[in-house]
Amino acid sequence: LGVTPAGLPQGAMAELSELSLDTPAGECIDTLEAAGIPLPLLHIMRQLARDGGVHPLQVLEQVRQRQRQDPEEEKRERILESFDLDGIARYIAEKECKKVVVMCGAGISTSAGIPDFRTPGTGLYDNLQRFNLPRAEAVFDIAYFQRSPAAFYELAREMWPGTYDPTPAHFFIKLLHNKGILLRCYTQNIDSLERQAGLPEDKLIAAHGNFDKAHVVQSDEEAPEVEVGIEELKAALDRGEEGWQALRREKGGLVKPKIVFF
Repeated sequence: LGVTPAGLPQGAMAELSELSLDTPAGECIDTLEAAGIPLPLLHIMRQLARDGGVHPLQVLEQVRQRQRQDPEEEKRERILESFDLDGIARYIAEKECKKVVVMCGAGISTSAGIPDFRTPGTGLYDNLQRFNLPRAEAVFDIAYFQRSPAAFYELAREMWPGTYDPTPAHFFIKLLHNKGILLRCYTQNIDSLERQAGLPEDKLIAAHGNFDKAHVVQSDEEAPEVEVGIEELKAALDRGEEGWQALRREKGGLVKPKIVFF
């Protein structure tokens, strides 16, 4: 999870040295977030502190102990001649690959003009000041969304499929499918560009969700999910606050794309 001392930003260790088990969990998590601890780990810390009374520093120590116990990765023989499209295509052709699994992330969409999340200066989290968020990650925080949905809705309008075009990487994945050798594509991206490139739904696993479908956000986790047509949500957002408020009243709750929130 990238929380070894060497992996923390410069100056972070000084901040962490001020923390102890007597530091309130909320204050501790805020400090860890500022120090660069990965968001998934922070989310786990918040859950354990809230539901189990486990202090964030105890979680951090468990992760560090596990990392110390993991043996160093063995060096492997180089497989690809080059880490570009030519190198991958050459390997597939020479080895006559028949079952290809693609795992992709933000890197295949940045050339389309979609910012990644964390690159300093250009990343999404560095360019959300206009929304006056308590912290950048709050735009994908479900509790914050339920209180103040306008920021996410505006961001969703800007990122909506059709605003950006698929890149050569997306069309290469589609080509693998056309050749009958794509077993599955697993993506972290929420931009739906794989589908826009023509990849069938049954070949795509969107680990963090995407803009293909929408649903009503409900407070009762046991209640059955209520799906809403994605075009219905798009039409409401295009009308601004009046539109999404009307949709909220009609559906009995806020509607959002099926994107994973914290």
